[in-house]
Amino acid sequence: MNYTFGDSAIASERLAIVGHVMAPAMRSMLSRVDASSVRTAIDLGCGPGHTTRRLAECFPNASVVGIDLSEAYLAEAAANAPDQCSFVVGDVGAAPLPGAPADVVYARYLLSHLDDMEGYVTRWCAAVAPGGHLVLEEPEAIDSSETDFALYERVSSGLVQSAGGVFYAGPLIAAVPTPAGFERVHDDTFSIDVTEGEAAAMFWRNARAWDRDALKRAGYNADDVMALADRLQVREHSPTRGLFDWRQRQTVFKRV
Repeated sequence: MNYTFGDSAIASERLAIVGHVMAPAMRSMLSRVDASSVRTAIDLGCGPGHTTRRLAECFPNASVVGIDLSEAYLAEAAANAPDQCSFVVGDVGAAPLPGAPADVVYARYLLSHLDDMEGYVTRWCAAVAPGGHLVLEEPEAIDSSETDFALYERVSSGLVQSAGGVFYAGPLIAAVPTPAGFERVHDDTFSIDVTEGEAAAMFWRNARAWDRDALKRAGYNADDVMALADRLQVREHSPTRGLFDWRQRQTVFKRV
């Protein structure tokens, strides 16, 4: 599986901003898991390790394994991680997963890029220890009445779709059957409070990281997308809020 948005240096910069913006949502959801019961955790598609470090922060007594196909991302992750974290080059669809069975298996914005949501949920549940949790976060909706932000979202979701995924995977997770031996202990949306500058900072970096051939295959003109990136970049420091209805689905399955 190849990540639609790449693993370049500018893609890594974007993920650092994503990690900051999404931190309140992640902390809120992980607080639903009793930290004292977590001794092992797996971070699926960990990238440069922002979510891995957050798992270590929320579960200070746990050994956390980050899994990703990108050696560049994992080298960056290992250089900035606490001792309780380790990293493995691997496919999130492989079985058994490194570190399994784990008390927490976590994935954020990963199912959006995969083409067999129910199958992956089932495989990931198989990596959960008795009494443990599979924790998922995916986009439910990202809407803006502002022209350039709305255009960016159309292109971004179109790229994911052309690669075989469904970017707004939140509603699909809500419809996935609960795997046998598990209960769905949480399934709701969390509103992301993002400034114009934070959104622009994430979006222009992503637009510049996109592959021109991939844009062409998805039906977009690369020069037009780069012009969009230019327009977004100049808004990077704006503190304005209220331009987005950004909702993230948070789903937690518990092995019973």
